Amino acid sequence: MVDKLFKEPFPKTEFIDFLRKHAFIQTTHDGCIFVITREIYKQLKYHGTLQEWYALLIPYYYPSKQYYLTRDTQYKYFATVLRQLARYYTYTFSSKIKYEKSQYTTEYSIHVPSCDLTSK
Repeated sequence: MVDKLFKEPFPKTEFIDFLRKHAFIQTTHDGCIFVITREIYKQLKYHGTLQEWYALLIPYYYPSKQYYLTRDTQYKYFATVLRQLARYYTYTFSSKIKYEKSQYTTEYSIHVPSCDLTSK
């Protein structure tokens, strides 16, 4: 289904740079794990970075699929866009539910191999 989302490939380096700037980074022996939390999403939305990121992505999506970027922003919709990009580049995407202060939150992780981190 990923090939039906993007009309042309989004630059891999742009995606990795976005993750480097905004996600928590955990290094492993074979790459990095970028962790996205609800707090990161709130910061991106507050500073307007999320809207800029979506504006950068819109030309790469087919017009019929641009609603992923143009609908009202929510944390789970942001995670959907990240999941689509991770799947496009065959990166492992996982989620973990955490319980903190009487609330459940979902934390998303994207594993990027070291060969993709070094190539620019």
